[in-house]
Amino acid sequence: MLQIRDVMTHDVLTVTPETTLREAADLFARHHISGAPVLAGHSIVGVVSATDLLEFVASNDGVRSPSDDRPAVESGERMPAEYDDEAASLVFTDWPLASETDDAEPFVMDDTLPADLFGEHTVSEVMTCEICSLPPHALVTEAAQYMWKAGVHRLLVLERGHLAGILSTSDVARAVARREVNVPRDGGNPSWRSS
Repeated sequence: MLQIRDVMTHDVLTVTPETTLREAADLFARHHISGAPVLAGHSIVGVVSATDLLEFVASNDGVRSPSDDRPAVESGERMPAEYDDEAASLVFTDWPLASETDDAEPFVMDDTLPADLFGEHTVSEVMTCEICSLPPHALVTEAAQYMWKAGVHRLLVLERGHLAGILSTSDVARAVARREVNVPRDGGNPSWRSS
């Protein structure tokens, strides 16, 4: 059976808690990745993703509050409130049409530049501190199940507490496309839990 070590990315790009959001966004864009582990020295302290950066920008004040944290990984479920933001569904039906007003357009873009949020804030402010990880000897099928249940797109591969690689949903998809993965019918006992 195919193990994580057979399909994971070994050369992992990382950031530090002090990395600015601009530097993180640039790293993601240059290397066509959607996230990176956050290291303080040799210790893994979290993960930052493009989604974290987008949520930061989309927030009202540019600062992510503790209530914005994702649900615990154990639950594997997302809260309905995450999808049902009432403010996002407002419709501007009470605004007069341009022809009904004398002078101004109903929507005017403000050309002033906002503060440089990406340059002034760091990864430590937006990263996810909960780490989803498996050892390199875990099976790819087990990793796929874990990612699905946890609602994540990447797992850190840790060997004796040190970062050995990263497994993304793209790595799993490539293995499936190459028909390297045998899906167990019974669910089985995860090999990484028994050792």
